[in-house]
Amino acid sequence: MEIRGAGNLLGAEQHGQIEAVGFDLYLKLLEEAVRELKGQPVAAEADPVVTVDAAAHLPEAYVPEPGQRLALYKRLAGVRTAAEIEDARRELRDRFGPLPQAAERLLDVVLLRLGAKAIGLERLEVRGAHAVLAFAPATPVTPERLVAALRRHGKRLRLVREFVLEATLAKAPWRDTVQALSTFLKEFEP
Repeated sequence: MEIRGAGNLLGAEQHGQIEAVGFDLYLKLLEEAVRELKGQPVAAEADPVVTVDAAAHLPEAYVPEPGQRLALYKRLAGVRTAAEIEDARRELRDRFGPLPQAAERLLDVVLLRLGAKAIGLERLEVRGAHAVLAFAPATPVTPERLVAALRRHGKRLRLVREFVLEATLAKAPWRDTVQALSTFLKEFEP
């Protein structure tokens, strides 16, 4: 494809770059470059780190082939919707049988990561009945929304320092904790 004045966007020269980074990432990088050239702001997308105090992975006994495990991890890292997580869950069941607890937790962590990304968290830590939410400075969550959440949740939510909240969750089984935390994260969505 050629656009007058833009050069060859998807020709033979770019084919190797697309293969190296993947088509979606290539388009994203191209879009950012165009925005930058137009003088428009390029939004830094949050890439939150989610840590939990339990095993969350694809066990070797469940997916024995390292290449398959790596491909599945890569797929899960690129998930953008809850529906994609459910598709991955169905595929794992179809290919490898019932999911072990560590694999279920991994899918839950991916779900929490989606929620964290939607509200601009840099970090989400889940330790037992506590969760730490560290917002990125460029979060779309307004200070007013944070203050409203602090008031609404009372002693169960506190401001640790600027951009960092600590939530006290009800002691519950893992799945209930994930559900409660997902609902809580949605309260901050713009």
